[in-house]
Amino acid sequence: EDLTFDLSTCCLRMKKFFEKKKLDYKFKKAGPGHSLAEEKPKELPQAAKTVERVNPSDSSAAAGTAALARLQSRDSPKATPKPAMPMPSSGSTAASPKVKVQQQAPPTSTGAAVPVVVAGGTGTEEAELRKEGKTLEQSQPPPQVVVVDTVSRGIAVHLVCPHCRHSIPHASIRDHIAMCLQEEYLKDPLSASAKMVHYLCTNKEKRKLCVETLCKYLDNILDHLGEDKYCRIREGNKVFQERVREVEGGELFLEAVGFQQQMLTHQEKEEQFLVLDEEKAKDAAHLSSCKQLLVTSEASKPKVDRNLQVFQPSSKINQFDLPDSFYHLTAEEIKKEQKQRTETIERESVLRTRAMKEKEDMRLAARYYQFVLLRVRMPDGIILQAVFRPLERLSELRKVLSECLSNQTLTFNLSFLGNALEDDSATLAQLGLVPSAVLNLSLTSVPPASPPFISQELLARIQAFV
Repeated sequence: EDLTFDLSTCCLRMKKFFEKKKLDYKFKKAGPGHSLAEEKPKELPQAAKTVERVNPSDSSAAAGTAALARLQSRDSPKATPKPAMPMPSSGSTAASPKVKVQQQAPPTSTGAAVPVVVAGGTGTEEAELRKEGKTLEQSQPPPQVVVVDTVSRGIAVHLVCPHCRHSIPHASIRDHIAMCLQEEYLKDPLSASAKMVHYLCTNKEKRKLCVETLCKYLDNILDHLGEDKYCRIREGNKVFQERVREVEGGELFLEAVGFQQQMLTHQEKEEQFLVLDEEKAKDAAHLSSCKQLLVTSEASKPKVDRNLQVFQPSSKINQFDLPDSFYHLTAEEIKKEQKQRTETIERESVLRTRAMKEKEDMRLAARYYQFVLLRVRMPDGIILQAVFRPLERLSELRKVLSECLSNQTLTFNLSFLGNALEDDSATLAQLGLVPSAVLNLSLTSVPPASPPFISQELLARIQAFV
């Protein structure tokens, strides 16, 4: 009974406490207090308040009409969206009072903030809208979002398609190559389908199983020429579904070999089969060449577009703002993280030489970083910037720099953090240049060359480092 009494008393006290808090809150929101002796001014009834309406000026009427039209176009469900406004340059944004840039926009896929450009109005229009009780932002349509590819300083990763030789953004290269292979399939089905299997399937285990299964189909036909049993593949077969059909290009390869879809009876049911043409089923040379093409075919790895940029001398040369594509890991690689960590622990328990450790570090650096951004400071301070892969060798960098010089017979040395880079066979990952680095170039030619040291074509493309 005492416990029940204590609980009820506690609940009452808590109830009174919260009621008092509510009253205090409402009292504070009631505004400033008044004394009892104070005479309150008598408020006129609502009907007595009259405001003399003044006809708007011509500019006010024009501003109101424009604002109303914008509001109607925004509220209309059938209104066609306006095209995105071009991103103004840093100079034009600062100089023009009619452009307003908001930085609190959703991040892009690269992680950088997306500038939102909002078209502004003149000062007269803004003043007229204030008289009408509106703000400039309320009268504007939704802001146009301008997505900028990466950032300033020209950091953007493009790859060169091995089929059409066009420079394609890194994020779109796979879809582009798939389209190129589909066009090639119309001309050379066998070669194009084999390339699809090797390139479009990013899972190495699935790709390997697909190639082995397709080779097994062909081997069975070669070992039993003329037997219909080995010239038929039931499409509902689990092995076919998991190993061939799930891999892009696998089924197309069989069609290029000569398989065609037919309805056949299987266990008293009509099912879909892939059946090899009778003439091609007896052509051992054709089947052998198809198998050889599939086995020897390799994925045409797209080369990196150097995206060569030339900048004026700047103290900001060490400031890098790399896009996420430089560090991107595929889902397959992420799944292997735990397995690789286990292997790392096992390796650490075994004594290794310095060369073994350096080789392992180089392999890990190449796996974590897809691309390398290098800046080379010329003797006159001009900066050259280019994109590479981590496993490309120093000799490739020297080749690119030689092509940039005004006289390609000039000899030069490269240094990084005061250390000379002399081993042309070493990879960029081995040299510790991933994912970005600043190198210094010094000429060793005799007699010494005079500036400019880079070609006139590159000098014409020079830009400020912002």
